[in-house]
Amino acid sequence: MYRQTKEITSSPLAIQQYLKTLFPKKGGKGKGLPTLILKKENVSIDKAKAKQYAQVCGFKSNNDFVPSIYPHIIAFSLHMELLRCTFVFQIVGMVHQIINITQ
Repeated sequence: MYRQTKEITSSPLAIQQYLKTLFPKKGGKGKGLPTLILKKENVSIDKAKAKQYAQVCGFKSNNDFVPSIYPHIIAFSLHMELLRCTFVFQIVGMVHQIINITQ
């Protein structure tokens, strides 16, 4: 199976990703598993941003604490791009039914 790898060098702003989902790409949506691989190297956690996120979301924080869902926040733009390019359903309007996170 042919897989296309796309290197991501910078993460777009979340608002840009939301706007892109309103206008899905034509083509690329198939019946099988996605063949697109998105890759971003040298990702690190900005402690100040993680602490700010923890405070906004009500997590108890200290300098060494990273909320368990924070890595998803870092990877969110990759998830949106992958879904926009390959997912068979329109992204806008989809909601999570249940999310359980254990740390």
